[in-house]
Amino acid sequence: MKPDRPAPATNAHLEPLRQAARELAAGLPPG
Repeated sequence: MKPDRPAPATNAHLEPLRQAARELAAGLPPG
């Protein structure tokens, strides 16, 4: 996969996962 297109619609469902990852990275509980 190459980032040929800026933020395809398929990334919409990944936002919650990315946010959770950021929370985990910050040391916060998921949710």
